[in-house]
Amino acid sequence: MKSVSLSMAVLCLTAGCSRPLVFYANEVLIDQTVSVRLTSGQSVTGEVVSKEAGALVIKDRDGQSWKAQTNAIQEISGPPPVLDAAGAVIPERVIQAHKNSKNALLFSVSGGILSLGTSFFLSSMASRALGDDDRDAVLYGGTATGTAAGVLLFSRIGSKKDRQHAIQQIRRERAVAQGQRDLNGEVKKREHVQTELEKLRQERAAQDAEIRRLQEKIQDKQKK
Repeated sequence: MKSVSLSMAVLCLTAGCSRPLVFYANEVLIDQTVSVRLTSGQSVTGEVVSKEAGALVIKDRDGQSWKAQTNAIQEISGPPPVLDAAGAVIPERVIQAHKNSKNALLFSVSGGILSLGTSFFLSSMASRALGDDDRDAVLYGGTATGTAAGVLLFSRIGSKKDRQHAIQQIRRERAVAQGQRDLNGEVKKREHVQTELEKLRQERAAQDAEIRRLQEKIQDKQKK
């Protein structure tokens, strides 16, 4: 049974649940998901949509906006913000929209099979020291419990991988979009420079034409 406990502990550490961090009001970022507890006892969880003088505006999961005065905030907590290459927050709703369940399903199936075999083996070993009345209960109960726990934990590991893949995809998409914006900006700059050069050429041509006209006029007067 010690082996079962050790295996479960390792799986728990691998699946991992990051503890919420505590932030000051001036540390939170736009689009960051936070939970705000007020001195009045009221709490709200959602995304920070704006930071005003002395207040945070938070949109909850129902789409309702809440304004929390910073002097009335007792605690701000939440997961660490996920940032893209430019340092902008990737909102949790965007991550969930990009996330699929491919790895979660794969890990659930493979982890369930592995947990079934391991749990059955360990439970059968433990049941040998018991009487006939308790043997089946330990064997089947231990196998079922171990398999269910394994499926849950491996599913969480797969879900974590799906989340990481979604974040990487968003970062790539944003990097490509930023590169395209930069390229478009350079194209516009070049077009602006070309336009200004063309204006200068036209002005120079007009000046040259005016100079020639004046020279011809002077020459005509000298001939007379």
